[in-house]
Amino acid sequence: RLNPKEKTLFLFFLNHPKGVRIVDLMDHKAEILEHYKRFSRASTPSLIEDAVDLMLQPTDGNINQVLTRIRSKFKQTAGDSIAGYYTIEGARNEVYKISLNRELITIIEN
Repeated sequence: RLNPKEKTLFLFFLNHPKGVRIVDLMDHKAEILEHYKRFSRASTPSLIEDAVDLMLQPTDGNINQVLTRIRSKFKQTAGDSIAGYYTIEGARNEVYKISLNRELITIIEN
């Protein structure tokens, strides 16, 4: 089970198969906010926006913590060999992306 921030980032990167650099995530804030609104239990729009702003600050390290938790959860669930296809991976100053073939994905809305 992924928490709201983890779900948000995972779905965002699924929608960007070519990847996005961490430092460019703020350019996609509107899209990320829309995802986060679906999952967050925050009571006001300002709390939602504050949470997203904190998550997207590349120098704060919050984004790296969220990515690490996603990787850990997938490794615990699927094992190291399979988790690599589902996790958000990248190198510093390079694009981060999910390597899974998008044709193999079906997203079911609740």
